[in-house]
Amino acid sequence: ELAPPCGMMADRYGRSVHREAQPHWFAISWTLRCTAPSTAGGHFYIARYAIQTKNLLDTLITWPPGLEHTTSLSKYDPYNPFP
Repeated sequence: ELAPPCGMMADRYGRSVHREAQPHWFAISWTLRCTAPSTAGGHFYIARYAIQTKNLLDTLITWPPGLEHTTSLSKYDPYNPFP
């Protein structure tokens, strides 16, 4: 039996460069909705190849989770209740 599909929202998320041990060959991230401008950060990076994928509407990213990768900090006003 396969695992059910899932969704995730990330707000004010950033993580240092890391690798992940996962049972599958590729990880996938699909951004369906992004209301912030590209200058707001939250971009995805693959460190080995110096690849930056901007956090934009309808963007699909696949990568081997064993590669070092990171997400940049998002630039949001902490006092805005609707970022």
